[in-house]
Amino acid sequence: MQTALSTFQCPQCGKTSPLKIINSSGRRQCLRCGVESHETGGKPSSPRRFRSIVRSSRHLVQGKKAERSDGIVKALAIAFSFAGLCLLLKLGLTSSLTSAQASPVAKPAANPGFQMAWREQVRTLATRYLAAPDVAALLPMTRRAEQQADKMQKYHGPAHPLPLGGHLTDTFMTSETESGDTLAMLVFEDDAGHQRPLVVARTPEGLKIDWPSLSGFGDMTLEEFCEKRPEVPTLLHVSAWRVNYFSFAYSDEQNFLCLRLSDAGDAHSLYGYLPRSQTEDMQKAAGLLILPRDPALSGILPQGITVQARFSKEKSSNDQVEIARIICLGWFLP
Repeated sequence: MQTALSTFQCPQCGKTSPLKIINSSGRRQCLRCGVESHETGGKPSSPRRFRSIVRSSRHLVQGKKAERSDGIVKALAIAFSFAGLCLLLKLGLTSSLTSAQASPVAKPAANPGFQMAWREQVRTLATRYLAAPDVAALLPMTRRAEQQADKMQKYHGPAHPLPLGGHLTDTFMTSETESGDTLAMLVFEDDAGHQRPLVVARTPEGLKIDWPSLSGFGDMTLEEFCEKRPEVPTLLHVSAWRVNYFSFAYSDEQNFLCLRLSDAGDAHSLYGYLPRSQTEDMQKAAGLLILPRDPALSGILPQGITVQARFSKEKSSNDQVEIARIICLGWFLP
């Protein structure tokens, strides 16, 4: 480093004294008192004070960097904590603070003894029902017998003689309807080898068989419906598959959903067309299965549904009807 000497009136001591000029840094140093200053003037600083200022500045800069780093770390910690909490909530693995809200409500365990007794009562009633020799014997075991008596007399003629016969399979399912009815569904195999449902409902009068769910008899049978061709909406209990059969007046697939409707033994069938504009009915039909290529080999059974259907003069066809409404899935009416 090169230096030069000259005279200068030192602002610290106030005297003219030799001054060392440091060319590389542009600073001046009074050789009498040792004070440094810049050529541009300004209050000189002592070497000790200058070094302390530098150290303070360094600490300040480092401190701000540290604060910035701490802020970034805290922000990342908060972000990761929030993301972790969201994941835990999604997985249902909440901490003790949220476990009371996230945990499902515990339900009391079913009484095994009650379930076994209920099952035995249901199967005993079903066995008696299958063995009943006439309608008079069926009525005391039938739900809403006074409403079904005339239909039962009409149905159980030469085409559907009593006793029903057959035998119960091992199938046993229970459910509760939206209206609060407790149901048990069994399946029996008739003498022709067809599997048919048998629904038992718990009523104020005790356990009763729901006869329409067994016979598929609504306002009339599907066979009678095909013969009489009513043009007013008629209640039918049918089995349904979704199919793609569009022809004649119902050729527009964009406007209709096609269902193959059949009776319990699949002895009679026709095609029902549901207007796609009926949003609520379309939602009910969305769960119906598509007809397999070979239903017998597939082992898949069609879904039972209750509909109101009618023939149309304008769209006359022997096997095509319009579905005015889907009442419910299944044959059980609350």
